[in-house]
Amino acid sequence: MARLIFSISLLLASCSDFPIYKEKNKNFPKSLQCVQVVAMFDKDIEVASKYLRTSQSCPYHLVLEPHLIHQCHNPRVKSIGSDIDGYVRLELQYQDRILFRSQKDFKGDDYISHMEELILDFASMEELNNIRKDKD
Repeated sequence: MARLIFSISLLLASCSDFPIYKEKNKNFPKSLQCVQVVAMFDKDIEVASKYLRTSQSCPYHLVLEPHLIHQCHNPRVKSIGSDIDGYVRLELQYQDRILFRSQKDFKGDDYISHMEELILDFASMEELNNIRKDKD
């Protein structure tokens, strides 16, 4: 009976949403005045711009990167298999130094909702009060 309960709880846990991993550098500024969004896809920039005031001349770069594993052609990755279909990463960089990083794994092909979750989590930080759009 205990094995059955353990198996069911393990199955349910494996179907849950993936957590956000975060790492904040000790040099993170006490108050950000701007961010410049750097992304390969316009949709990522649009999502960030919904929540943050952005500036193309800002020295702080908010780098947004989606990674879809099924697009990877590395034989080692394909042979191992995976419980995830990809991950999204957000980094705040200043002069090529990473000040903040967050990452989230996901299942499925639509990474945008997961990227939006990372951006919302980032935007909720107290140091971003000056550039968060909900302050209007």
